[in-house]
Amino acid sequence: MDKNAVIISLAIVAFATTPCAVQAKVELSHISTVYLPAEAERRPAFDKGAVEKLAYDVNTKIIYAVGQEVFHVLRVQPSNTLEVLLTRYETDADFTDVQVCGNHVFICLRNFSDQSKGSVRIYKNYQTASDPFQLVDEVAVGTQPDNLYVRENCRTIVVAAEAKPYVSGSSLVDPESEVTVINFPANSAYTKDQAAVKNLRFNAFNDRVGELQSTGVRFVDTTRNNKLSNDLEPEYVAIDEASNKAYVVLQENNAVAEVNLETDNITNIYGLGYKQWGKFDPSDRDGGIHIQEWPIRAWYSPDSIAFYQWEGRKLLFTASEGSTKEYQNFDEKIRGADIDQSSLGDGIPENVKSALNNETKLGRLQFSKFDGKDQNGKYNALYTFGARSFSIWDVSNPTDGQALPLVFDSGSQFEERSASQCPHLFNRDDDVVDGRSDSKGPTPESITVGEIDGRLYIFIGNKPGYIFVYSLGSDVSQARFETIFCDGTPNESGTMEQLLADRKIYAVYPEDLGFFPASQSPTGRPVLMVAAEGSGSVTLLNVDVKADDNDGDGSTILDASLMLILFCTIIHLWSDMIGNNQQVANILTQGRVAVQYLGLSDDWTSGHRCLESDEVLRISYN
Repeated sequence: MDKNAVIISLAIVAFATTPCAVQAKVELSHISTVYLPAEAERRPAFDKGAVEKLAYDVNTKIIYAVGQEVFHVLRVQPSNTLEVLLTRYETDADFTDVQVCGNHVFICLRNFSDQSKGSVRIYKNYQTASDPFQLVDEVAVGTQPDNLYVRENCRTIVVAAEAKPYVSGSSLVDPESEVTVINFPANSAYTKDQAAVKNLRFNAFNDRVGELQSTGVRFVDTTRNNKLSNDLEPEYVAIDEASNKAYVVLQENNAVAEVNLETDNITNIYGLGYKQWGKFDPSDRDGGIHIQEWPIRAWYSPDSIAFYQWEGRKLLFTASEGSTKEYQNFDEKIRGADIDQSSLGDGIPENVKSALNNETKLGRLQFSKFDGKDQNGKYNALYTFGARSFSIWDVSNPTDGQALPLVFDSGSQFEERSASQCPHLFNRDDDVVDGRSDSKGPTPESITVGEIDGRLYIFIGNKPGYIFVYSLGSDVSQARFETIFCDGTPNESGTMEQLLADRKIYAVYPEDLGFFPASQSPTGRPVLMVAAEGSGSVTLLNVDVKADDNDGDGSTILDASLMLILFCTIIHLWSDMIGNNQQVANILTQGRVAVQYLGLSDDWTSGHRCLESDEVLRISYN
């Protein structure tokens, strides 16, 4: 080996082994799992809707879990195992959400036989096997209620009624979307017909379409001369108790509605803009994991959201799943290979035009048929669905007519870290690794937040069956990656059905997450509860956080940056000295290994060009 190469290799070793500032270590570990029967099979079965959402009663240590045509009551035993107390089946009822408040349980449901009929049921808390679950009232709400939120006083319920188009007989029905606010009289028992119900609609925004679209709000189906108020689809609710505001995700429309709960009025719709893509894997037919940069755009279109006030700022946390509209005679998706090349305008780069014809590149990726076109019908930009990330938005003082301010987005980290740490789950579609790369990739579905020892922790469940954990310190724009938990879907041979039969999976399709601090946890330690739709299970996970010697907002990365400057300087001088690009490339490869040793992802190193090129020395602290 050349002596210069020896010197550089030694420098790399020193670079990789130089101590960094200590960060917290977060570990998720399995406590217990119960597998729940689905309605159709009356036994645990893969992806049969046995459970979608859960709620935990802190006082009784009882968990309520709901799914398609079935709901369950579970108890956390002193041994921390889960005991099924009750399973109740109900034909034609899709139980879409559940919450506990005080001495009552609130469940919203859709009616499969008549989709125009949605309702919220109120039950007394589970008592005993002989007096298990008494229905107090059932309140009619909008079409296809998908999510509910019960305020802290237990007297107000906010319901997102999705109101998707559906076929009735031979006709397509596209109902107006609604947010329903249910109020019960203060200091009175929940009794039948006591509820005051207001169905809030979006008609006031039908004349503001152009303004809203400029902020990223999507008016998807304009083919039937319908109105924006029909096209909007409320999906998920979060509440700012202090400000008496509810935030409702309009998923397919890439927007968030603001509701004033003092006046029961929808006050605004905020677009979420679009994500200018960096690195991702766009193909399920490229022979494996191939993450690279593509200059296209993506709609965030989040599924679940959470509100939290942190460091004086009001924040929305979103799992940016992505979603599309598809129903009778309408489908907004088009694969890259099916886009007519003559419809691509000058705004589409040549490498993208070429990649659209290649199914190992962009040819398989699902794009919007309608978005990004100019007045002549040519695409000046291409939009795909889902940001493949989680995002943080500032709702402290949003501006009317502008998109919500984006505070943080995890970029390409979900794909990069799952590729390096649990490749058997990379964009996995049931039994097929890489099978979702053409359609929303990791598909983040659920999100929850909670405090531990002065930091705010964010938990994000991704469809293949892994959970990401991030945290915030004093700088809300610097969410710190903590861990990725892959144990819920281990790297073992066999189909999902086989793995479920062997009770080896418990986190596939984590549709709902619930975090409970030690003071509320059934175990006396911080716990994460997971409702996994695919594996039909409810799971308890320990959340263990070890000591943290610093705030964690950049100090470790700063130390790494200083070392990287030293490393890049040596590389730069050496490349000038010997002019051997191949040897430089070999050393740069080792440098990437060193950077990964420090826990920095490729999206971070991409701003440090000495790890990308031997010609440019440009250090940028991200």
